Order: sequence, then C-alpha cells, then structure tokens
Amino acid sequence: MHHITEFKGLKDVSIDLMRPFTLLIGPNGSGKTNVIEAIELLSFIARGQPLYEIANVGRTETGLQIRGGLQACGHMGEDIFALGFGASLRFDGVLKQVLYRIHLRTKPHSQIQYEELKVGDRVIYKTLPKNSGTASRDVMVIYDNFADRGRNPQTAVSSQRSVLSQYPEIAQKNRKAHSLSDGILRTLAILTALETVQASSHVIVENFDNGLHPGRIGILTSAIAEAIERRDLRVLVTTHNPATMNNLTPEQMQGVVLCTWSEEKQAADLVELDSLPRSDELLERGPLGDLVSRRVIEQYLAPEFEEQHRQKMLKWVKTLP
Repeated sequence: MHHITEFKGLKDVSIDLMRPFTLLIGPNGSGKTNVIEAIELLSFIARGQPLYEIANVGRTETGLQIRGGLQACGHMGEDIFALGFGASLRFDGVLKQVLYRIHLRTKPHSQIQYEELKVGDRVIYKTLPKNSGTASRDVMVIYDNFADRGRNPQTAVSSQRSVLSQYPEIAQKNRKAHSLSDGILRTLAILTALETVQASSHVIVENFDNGLHPGRIGILTSAIAEAIERRDLRVLVTTHNPATMNNLTPEQMQGVVLCTWSEEKQAADLVELDSLPRSDELLERGPLGDLVSRRVIEQYLAPEFEEQHRQKMLKWVKTLP
C-alpha cells in the first residue's frame, strides 16, 4: 500500500499496488498525474538518488522530472509532504507488517525531514529531530543493531539521500523503476516492457491508451492481462478513455480506483470502485466507460447518496397497497 500525504492536490490518500492490475481513472486535472509523480518520487528517493537531481520538466536529463520541481510538491503551498509504503512480508516464516515513511521539506532548501523503517513493532531506524541551530545538512539516525542489550547507536547521514539507500545491507536489493515513452510505438513499447522486466516487478504507464484506436483497445487490455498472469506482474496504468473502461476484463475491473475530488477533504481522493456504496447495483446499469461518460458514477460518489437512496425506497414503500 502506497501512502501519499500533503502532496500537491492530494491531502491524505492510499493506493494498493500489490494486486496484479490497477487502473486509475478520472478526468483531466483530477490528480492522476499527481499520484504517478508521488509513486515515482518515492521510488527515486528510496533508491538513493539525491534530492538535487529532482527538477522541473525539461530541466534535467539524468534525474527525475516533476512538474514544478520538488519545491512545488507541497499541498496548497505547504513546504512539507510525506510518502510511504506498507506491506505484509514474511520473515523467517512469520508474516510481519513492514512500514517505510519519509517526510520531505522543500524550503528554504530540499532535505529529508524525517524517515523511518519499521518491521512489525520493531523500529529498524528513524531519524532524530534536527537541532535548529546547526548549519549542517546531515541528519542524525538512531538504528537497531539487533543487540540484546545496550542503547541503539546513532550516526549522521546525508539528508540529501534516503537513509534506506545508505543502509548497506538493503540498498543493493532496491529495484530501478522502468519508464515508458509516448509515441507511435506506444503499444509495442508497453508489451515489450511487460515481457522484459523482471518477473513480479511493478510497471507504471500513464495514459497507456493514448493514440490507440478504440477497436484495438480490447487487444491491448487482453495482452496486458495475459502478461500479468504469466509473469506475476504488478501493473498500474491510468486512463480517462471510456472505450478502455468498457474493454476491461472482470479481473481488471477489481483493480479500478477512481481519482476524484472530495468536498469533505477539499482535496483529491482515491476511491476503489468496489468500495462504492451499492457498487454491484452500479455496474448492472451498464459498462464502466458508459457510466463515467453519463456521469452516473458521480451520483454514487456523492456523500448524500445513501441517504437519498434510503428516502427513495421509503417513498416507494409508502406507495404499496
């Protein structure tokens, strides 16, 4: 589960990318690209790439490009945001919850404000509050040396790279993310990537169906589904194309997440399709793409939907003889 807090238009959202296929849908400007950027940024930082290599689009050839650069990543002009990842993993035959979280400050200069790695109830490491009077850009880390007795040691590390990447025994296990370019060979590039990445990898493709003829979308979604099953992949793609939504397999429908505006949060929000009230009833009304085009799905997203449905049913009951 990826966690995104105070990042651009996202206030506090989570998205599960451990399932084989995730489709993020929503109109242009709804926040899909913000989700992609947050996930790519977390991967970039966790792998140990320096913060100074994060730049605005078109400003770097070797680093990570984010719209507005790192300084524009805070929510509503704030200068701190947080990213994280959690999963249940098996250690020595025992299933434990792993949680990694990192807070970044963007002003007056970019640096890691806080970072923590936990396995179960055990804190593997965490950074300590920085002395406001010091000019050093290093950050102090207290870490578990797995000794039976004594205090956990502390050390200073660079605040320009993740502590995770400076932890020698686990830095070598990190995986480099793959990116796919736009263009006339987009479909071929996507399928090539799915066939060449390491088995069980994560693959992210934004607007994966751009430029694809509606009559060919079913072929691509079926090919993606086949590659996912055969190679045990975890795929995240985004779209706002109704034709694509109408061509999803039943298994792919289970991974649909809506990127929408929350009046309650006053921020972008992520909502799993099957978590909507009366989602089965919703899907009986037609294909997903048609429901989005006709704005039917917006009715089910409304906070007052359940109450309105209850009042409608009560009114109907009163008409019975």
